[in-house]
Amino acid sequence: MIARRSLLAAAPLALVSRPAWTGVANGPGISVIDAPGGWDATRVLADPFDVPAVARERGAERAWHGALNIVVHPDRPSVSAFFAEHADHCLIFDGVALPSIRHRDGDDWDTHDDNDARQSALWEGLFATLRLGEGVTLVRSHLGRTPRHNARGGKEHWPYTSFLAFGPHLQGGRRLGGYDRFFYGRPVDPESLEPSDHGVPLTPALARRYLWTLA
Repeated sequence: MIARRSLLAAAPLALVSRPAWTGVANGPGISVIDAPGGWDATRVLADPFDVPAVARERGAERAWHGALNIVVHPDRPSVSAFFAEHADHCLIFDGVALPSIRHRDGDDWDTHDDNDARQSALWEGLFATLRLGEGVTLVRSHLGRTPRHNARGGKEHWPYTSFLAFGPHLQGGRRLGGYDRFFYGRPVDPESLEPSDHGVPLTPALARRYLWTLA
């Protein structure tokens, strides 16, 4: 069982409207795509196979594209196709620390039921639209998902997730940051973003700053 911690004591709750597939300028040569629904990173980006706390998805497998490992599933052919073609130009940021999200009653973009089927549809829909452009693209979610399912087969909010960055001139095929055995984000060196026991949380701002040095 995962030890309970006071995860969000210092993180303010943010009131947000329904996310969409939108790209916005986010620094020199960088655009951002916000994925709706609060993705479960363990269904594609965050490799769960060596993390005991994570409930793995039936039918999912680990796939290697060069040095980069991802999670693939028969229901997500666009994910497999994207990484087969572009893995060498992809960076994955693991264990990104996020505040919690609350939203208005009636908003249906954030679901807590039937996680695996809903997440497969979310990821497949996203990767079917991704194209390698001229600059660097950062693909992110507003929240993460708990490692285990709830009683309805869904997942609740979790303050750690993974981001994806890609671009034609990005030296990719690698991961930055990381997760511990309980699926908490590991601290990182603030410059290299490599895991460090004496480091700092990997925030979206650190991920963007790192990308700016490469863009």
